[in-house]
Amino acid sequence: MAEAFRRGGDGRLHAQFHPREKALLQVLAEQLSGIIGKPTAATATDDPFDAIVAQLSSEVVRPIDDPVHARLFPRAHRDDEDAADEFDRAALAQLRDGRADRTTAFLATLSSPNDEVALTVEQAHQWLTVLTDLRLMLGTSVDVVGEGRGRQDSGVTPQEAMYISVYDWLSWLQETLVACFL
Repeated sequence: MAEAFRRGGDGRLHAQFHPREKALLQVLAEQLSGIIGKPTAATATDDPFDAIVAQLSSEVVRPIDDPVHARLFPRAHRDDEDAADEFDRAALAQLRDGRADRTTAFLATLSSPNDEVALTVEQAHQWLTVLTDLRLMLGTSVDVVGEGRGRQDSGVTPQEAMYISVYDWLSWLQETLVACFL
């Protein structure tokens, strides 16, 4: 079982994971990457104005009926579709690229063959963000609401119970990482 993150004498934040726990984190991060989408290609131009125009004129496509994507990238203006579309054209690609880059960095830290993960402060910040995204992904899938669990009135399926257990484990892992900064 994973050991809590702790600050090492080398200034890094260390945690031990069972190989299956590392594999679970990798699978979840890969699923998150699929939801986020691939980073956008940078516009090849020497003129900064042309790069801005190319970015603003690009068509932004949001997945239809994907509650996890909608939770990760909420509409900026719920009551004004034109303003929301304008925000998407101006910022959604950068938001996706940032999440994609952090998730890629997260996956890279899990690639070591040993059971320990040692993070720099910068990597720890990336982990905190990715753990939040993973919790949003799982929480949206099983309607986790606030401190309580969704669907309490109708019970949960065994699969939902497993998702909630993983959600709780990710929450604990994130809590131990935050505690290293206090």
